[in-house]
Amino acid sequence: MTKRLLAVLASLAMLAPCVQAETLVDAANPAALSELARGYGSAELGKTERGNPKIKGRMDGMAYTIFFLQCEKGEKCRDVQLSAGWSGYEVSQAQLSAWNSSKNYSKAYLDEENDPILEMDVVMSPGMSPAAFERALGLWKKALRDFRKDVLKVAD
Repeated sequence: MTKRLLAVLASLAMLAPCVQAETLVDAANPAALSELARGYGSAELGKTERGNPKIKGRMDGMAYTIFFLQCEKGEKCRDVQLSAGWSGYEVSQAQLSAWNSSKNYSKAYLDEENDPILEMDVVMSPGMSPAAFERALGLWKKALRDFRKDVLKVAD
């Protein structure tokens, strides 16, 4: 029994150098998230009026912003929210209710000026793989396209 245990432990020890820890990304590193967002279109890192990081970008010609949430004095942010808004479109509460009841990741509402807003929250803490954040960006891109087509009634 002891010989088997030693053999298993020796085998595992030999595998250890092959296992590499993947570098995680999180909302505390806006530059890394901005770089990943550039894979989907333009992305420019900036600051909000409160001093928190934000990324302004475009996907398929649609403007959006990544807001950094739960920050400590503009740093050490924990989560992000992707947001897009449109003006000049007549959108009803019924359309938004239909959207919200049929979508898992995004939510839509009318702002104080009755402009449609689309948002998607991404919980980043304690970190995620770059591939997982890219998956979230892919879901956001699909949500933008679908919202434009299904709610705003804009053809591709």
